Amino acid sequence: GGETVNRIARWTGPLWGWQPINFGGASGMSDYVVSLTGWNQYMVAGGSFETAGDQTVNHIALLDGCLTAVGACCINGVAMEMLISESECLAVGGFYMGDFSDPGQVPCPQPEPTGACCLSSGDCVSLTESSCLAIGGTYHGDDVNCSEVNCVQPCVGDLNGDGVVDVSDLLELLSAWGACP
Repeated sequence: GGETVNRIARWTGPLWGWQPINFGGASGMSDYVVSLTGWNQYMVAGGSFETAGDQTVNHIALLDGCLTAVGACCINGVAMEMLISESECLAVGGFYMGDFSDPGQVPCPQPEPTGACCLSSGDCVSLTESSCLAIGGTYHGDDVNCSEVNCVQPCVGDLNGDGVVDVSDLLELLSAWGACP
């Protein structure tokens, strides 16, 4: 984006793009860079250049802090097609698969399927089966939408759960009358 980089630049991710690499206040190399390799947190550049920024380097330069680890980022079980840093991956809600991992080679974790869950209130929400059962709901299957199910609405006063409020419910109440254990 309009920055002069002088034959070498650093990719800082999709948010910032390409940025110049500075050496003692000046950026870039005096001539062509023909090879790059990573070594620890450094990037080593080789080529026909004699200076890096304003420093004499004689065809090889050690670039401190230039090698930012990037890797594959999975979002909703699918690997993004570009390499990004762990912090960028987490910022977009992804699952970072490790430094220098290849998006084409990683098995992304698959999200647990969701489906219609009827709550005791009669409401329906889309949850995983384990979450639905944990809150006492009735799970209707993976990928089932709430519009496809009819959740039973609570019947206030139906103490015996037969779907009708009648004398049986009154007898249920009376049988529980008395001192608490």
